[in-house]
Amino acid sequence: MRLKTYALLSALTIALAGCAAPQQRTPAAPSAAGPAKAPHVFKPIDFKYDPKSPEAINFSRQLDLPAWQCDLEATTGSYAVRYSNRPLIAEYSNSLMECFKHARAQGDEAVNRLKAAKVPAKQAELSKDLYAKWSAYLTTLSPYRTTDQQAKSAYQAAKEALATEVKFSN
Repeated sequence: MRLKTYALLSALTIALAGCAAPQQRTPAAPSAAGPAKAPHVFKPIDFKYDPKSPEAINFSRQLDLPAWQCDLEATTGSYAVRYSNRPLIAEYSNSLMECFKHARAQGDEAVNRLKAAKVPAKQAELSKDLYAKWSAYLTTLSPYRTTDQQAKSAYQAAKEALATEVKFSN
């Protein structure tokens, strides 16, 4: 009987020990955490024009790079929103705005370069469609909501349509 009581009490003690609230540890000193982290800022990746590629492909690539960067900024910023980290929300919102400015500048440069190249009519039409869907996709990016997969798919489809036209016209 004594053995059963002892076994029951030990099992109960072990079970209740798991229910105890974890103790929070405070750091010994604020400087022990290391140096202060620099705030996040947008760092644009410059497009490298490929003279060996067709103009329409360079156009597509020049639009694609800032779209990828802005998607990354919005997705990373969404984690700050998820965890309600106000300083990081501000940092990533500002960097996303900078990314949008960079994307618009790259888009304008790509359009001017494509116009100067005088591409075939079908490629020009598909390039206009690609630009419209790229622009629509960029407007859906925000750290406060998930990526609009429909807009992203439409952009990807337009990019593939242009690449296919270029492939079969050359």
